[in-house]
Amino acid sequence: MVAFLLMLELGVGQSVPRQPSKSTKPVSAKAESVLEAPVEGDDIVKLIDSLLNSGADAAKGEFETTADYESRRRALSETFTGKAFIFPLPLTEQSIVKYDADRGRMLFSISSNLFSSNVDARLPTIAVKRKIPKSGTYTASNAFGVRKEITVGGFMEDGLVVANNSPISDRALQSGWEFQADPQHASEMKSSLCLAIVGRVAEPRVISIPWRHAPTITEPYDSMHVGRYVPFLVQEVRVLDSRTGVAVVAMGGK
Repeated sequence: MVAFLLMLELGVGQSVPRQPSKSTKPVSAKAESVLEAPVEGDDIVKLIDSLLNSGADAAKGEFETTADYESRRRALSETFTGKAFIFPLPLTEQSIVKYDADRGRMLFSISSNLFSSNVDARLPTIAVKRKIPKSGTYTASNAFGVRKEITVGGFMEDGLVVANNSPISDRALQSGWEFQADPQHASEMKSSLCLAIVGRVAEPRVISIPWRHAPTITEPYDSMHVGRYVPFLVQEVRVLDSRTGVAVVAMGGK
């Protein structure tokens, strides 16, 4: 029986407009890296690119009739909403796996980050693939001549937005679930487990969310987040053994 546990972990993007006025070039940098799931599934980047190339984000054209626009949207919906997708998740702070030795239970949850686009407010987003560009530092000063070393960071992320009508809601994903496992078995398999989301595209569009924290004297970091997300109906969550790709347990929606 699936039991739900409360494990809430939200992050809300904020923008800080003020930044030091002068800077030098970065003096050090770390290499670029890609964060992705340890097992293969459907390609989120390919899905997003296919949506964009098919005109999913194209508004009604000036010389396009309403009937033609609605026909185009129906065709897009038929193309992209009928297929089931499985997206294994990278092992990040969003994909939580932990063991309760006193109760002999393995606990799981998926927490979302809340971001706002130009149109949509506080969207629950889940990372499927994250590209982390080169990071480094530079020295900057403000109008008063105060100098500060600034840390440069951020990431580019492709993922999902949990739709409002999703069979498994964002709240349910965060609440989590558990299954029985003895300590020895749990110890052997925990490092090989990952979570996967199974479901369908809720609507054929891509939500782009740029977010930046500009550096200040009190918060000396320059961070840029660029996200592309597909509205998604989560129908099942699977716990996968990354050594075999086999599902250990699955949780379905109503």
